[in-house]
Amino acid sequence: MNGVVQRLTEDCKIDAFFRKNTKLGQERAQPLWRSVWFYDGSFYQMNLPAILGGVGPSTTINPFQLLIGSMPNSLLHEFSRDELEVKLYLEHLANAVDSHQSVDRIAQDLTSELAKKFLKTAEQHLDSAVASLLDTPPNPVAAQLCRLAFESSLKALLAEKGNLSEKDAIRIGHPLAKLIAEMNTRCPGVVPAADLARIEKLAKDSVTAAALGRTFPDFGARYEGMSLPNRRLWECYAAAIHAFATTLRVFGGSDSGSMN
Repeated sequence: MNGVVQRLTEDCKIDAFFRKNTKLGQERAQPLWRSVWFYDGSFYQMNLPAILGGVGPSTTINPFQLLIGSMPNSLLHEFSRDELEVKLYLEHLANAVDSHQSVDRIAQDLTSELAKKFLKTAEQHLDSAVASLLDTPPNPVAAQLCRLAFESSLKALLAEKGNLSEKDAIRIGHPLAKLIAEMNTRCPGVVPAADLARIEKLAKDSVTAAALGRTFPDFGARYEGMSLPNRRLWECYAAAIHAFATTLRVFGGSDSGSMN
């Protein structure tokens, strides 16, 4: 991932020159999508610009610059020296950027209309979750939005790779463990082992009796008042964006994490 950071930073300097000195350059970078990062107990907005050049978007961004204007400079400096947190940030950034850069192209190329529908739904839930997390205070409804994004991402994968029909989707319903079982039956080996292990763990947690063992709230909890700590809201969002990015990569999307 260090190679990615070096490449992104160098390319960002080139793009900054064009944006500063040419009218064309001013049109090349647009904050079209946003994500969030969680640090020191709070959420900070990450603006994800699309750098346009050649045949399509490129992941030419400065990783830390995305937090400028949202995270106080003193805290950003402290964060940039925290090696463990920076590693986690870069992993999350890869998921966010790959999702941003790939989703439109991938959705256009899918053969299943149901898969397109679920993928769009997942994207909309993620966008709404970001808005909820950036509320003051963060709105706990973000947890349910992330759960729905997680579920919709995997149903999109099943529809495209496992011939899931709308009737099948209704039969499966909202239990995440049941959804994972269906995915392992219909399209085994499609999702990389490390990603699948993370997704399966979350699905198991969702049906654990002890509240402390869960990441996502129960589906029915969206109709009740919720009070969730910021850390748990973050875990829900990180899980949802990972599932979304993983689905896109299975469909042939960008994979910044594989670049060194």
